[in-house]
Amino acid sequence: MESSNENLKATLLNFEDQTPLPPPKTRNKKTIIFTSIILFTLIATAGILFFVQNRSTKSKYSDLYFEGSRKFYCHLTIYPDSCFSSMSLLINRSSIASNPLPIFSASLQIALTELKNSNNSISNAMISISNELSAGVSTFHKCATLLSHSLSLLNQSLATLSVDLEAMEIETLTYSETDNIKAWNMAAMAGAEDCFYALQDFESTVEIDREKIVVNEVKSKVDKARMCLANWMGLFLMKDYILDEFYNPIIVSDNYYPGYSGFDYGFILFLYCGLYLFLIVLYVMVLRGD
Repeated sequence: MESSNENLKATLLNFEDQTPLPPPKTRNKKTIIFTSIILFTLIATAGILFFVQNRSTKSKYSDLYFEGSRKFYCHLTIYPDSCFSSMSLLINRSSIASNPLPIFSASLQIALTELKNSNNSISNAMISISNELSAGVSTFHKCATLLSHSLSLLNQSLATLSVDLEAMEIETLTYSETDNIKAWNMAAMAGAEDCFYALQDFESTVEIDREKIVVNEVKSKVDKARMCLANWMGLFLMKDYILDEFYNPIIVSDNYYPGYSGFDYGFILFLYCGLYLFLIVLYVMVLRGD
């Protein structure tokens, strides 16, 4: 009996020894796959954490009034280059750091000055133009009348704002006063526009070079006055916007916050999706290998 039991045990042991082991290549394949999963997971996690940490510490703050006043808010005007070049000669940037009013007073002063220069150039041109050019005399008279009226309207605006450009009271204007100034500005602008186009039409009919040069010089001055008027009107129309940025400065930050829906968040989401897709593919490969 004992011998039969010993024979049975020997048979079972021989059977176990004959059970096939996984081929070495299969074991190596599984080891490589699982090692790759672990390494890829660690690298991706470290990369994401490093990226988020860097974004969370990188910030940029800007005072919107400071940014706008650096360019005298000329980006709000129709002719920003002309606005900036003329304002730069008249305003000290440090003076508007604590007070936005010089932006308006300087713009109005520039418009008044250029209108006066245009009117004076017309008076001088009328002396140079031959009396035989009746169309020229008529055009200059028309321009002088239009520009004088525009000057009068701007002076009305100045009188409503204050008696002095240095003490402009733009913040205390009533709705009625604001509407009046807007209407005067538009009418003054229309007068300068009419003068400019009248000179442009007349210039095309002048044949004498010397007189053509005179007309062109006057037209250039009127064009400059027209642009300065448009810039003053643009800044005045945006006065509430400018004053609001001065008294209620907004600080803008590009800090990264969780849930931020910009490019950074999309990049991280894309990285996570790629990671999980890669893990799924590896998992399927492991199952097939089994």
